[in-house]
Amino acid sequence: MTTLPPISDAANVPEARELYYEFQNHIYTRDEEKTAAELERKIILAELNKGKGLKTRHRRRIRRRGKRSIRRRGSRRRGKRSIRRRRS
Repeated sequence: MTTLPPISDAANVPEARELYYEFQNHIYTRDEEKTAAELERKIILAELNKGKGLKTRHRRRIRRRGKRSIRRRGSRRRGKRSIRRRRS
């Protein structure tokens, strides 16, 4: 059995924790090494944004080029334009 280092307090995100322990009792083959690496990346991400939980799952690209906040992703054309339309 491959033991993973104890989970850090920062990654006390339930999803990460669940995945983590699921893999801890799992001896993986070569095909699964990739998933193990992915898991590690997810845990690291969970540590980085402690409060946010593992919201990274539904994000297409994890490495974002622009440093815009995560909240401001999605359609950026909003605001005044739509208000003007409503009035006409």
